[in-house]
Amino acid sequence: MLQFLTFWSNLVKESITHFEVQETTSGQAQYARALYYRALIFGAEGREKLRKRSMQDARRALEDVCDERGLPVPPDRDLVREDFEGVLGFGYV
Repeated sequence: MLQFLTFWSNLVKESITHFEVQETTSGQAQYARALYYRALIFGAEGREKLRKRSMQDARRALEDVCDERGLPVPPDRDLVREDFEGVLGFGYV
């Protein structure tokens, strides 16, 4: 399990680094989603403070994208995968 989490953690770190500097709303939406996945990894590792912080960062980034695109902001709760569907426009996440 630890190797699995390490693999995904490294992949998410690379995604965050890549999308963090993107200026398009699509890039920023991908950045928000990467932060969300980082929160899930922290949760699986039992690192609750980091999970909450990353989830807050993901929410802030997603809300910024929603505001830019004139989309409704997700409900006030922890984000779920489906919150990214309308923003990313892929039909999957």
